[in-house]
Amino acid sequence: MKRRKNKKLLVVAIIISAVLLVVAGSLTAYRFLFIPSDISDGFNTDNRFGVDKFDDYAALLFKKDGEIMPLRLKSPQNLEDGAVYPLVIYLHGDGGQGKDNFRQLNSALINGIANNTSDCYVLLPQAAPGSRWDDYGKIDYSYMLNACFNAIIEQYPIDLSRIYITGFSMGGWGVSHQIMLNYGRFAAAIIVSGGNDDTHLENWLDLPLWIAHGSNDKVVPTHYGKDLYNAITALGGSKAYYTEYSGNGHNIDSLFYSDAAVWNWLFEQQKPL
Repeated sequence: MKRRKNKKLLVVAIIISAVLLVVAGSLTAYRFLFIPSDISDGFNTDNRFGVDKFDDYAALLFKKDGEIMPLRLKSPQNLEDGAVYPLVIYLHGDGGQGKDNFRQLNSALINGIANNTSDCYVLLPQAAPGSRWDDYGKIDYSYMLNACFNAIIEQYPIDLSRIYITGFSMGGWGVSHQIMLNYGRFAAAIIVSGGNDDTHLENWLDLPLWIAHGSNDKVVPTHYGKDLYNAITALGGSKAYYTEYSGNGHNIDSLFYSDAAVWNWLFEQQKPL
């Protein structure tokens, strides 16, 4: 009798565990799919159930013209009255799209910044499912990025001479798109495993730019990064750098963003106002 009772209890426990797993999965799916629409225009705290916490990167929702974009924003640790601070914008690659306000986070970038400075703002927006940061073949989400960008500058103490932008893969293409759309706005830019469709490269000649690519990249072939660098230097540009990781494929972002030299170079760049 005891054995039968124990077996029944075991079966019940298994069923309960299975139900709990299904419920947890459903809640996670709900978190991924649902964004509250009854929020005000501008920046709102993302209070959804299950939104992952990530150090001091606040989870926010930015609303503009009925569209809502999840984002993370890091603020300087010690804000001082009257002071202004650099802004770093990171554009995620394909696969970071969504509504969960988590997939866009890049731990190598976050750790790289944390190890080299604490006195800056860092913006990590999340593109909508099926969209891109440029106009290449999918929904161009740069309009929401630019609206958010403008709102950040208006509402936070940003040093307009030290606005930086970087992106990986699809985000690298997004960086080149932003340079084209917002010429003269950035103090420096970094493109990792990305490329460029801008034919007006004369606008890039005075921009401090670091391009990085893996020599065996099969996703965004290496020549995209190398061709961009060569085209800029052929036009007389002297502020572009190119790093190629020998033997590496597409995912070099961890290698690149963990390099202290990258951040030392970036935060030294300042454009005249």
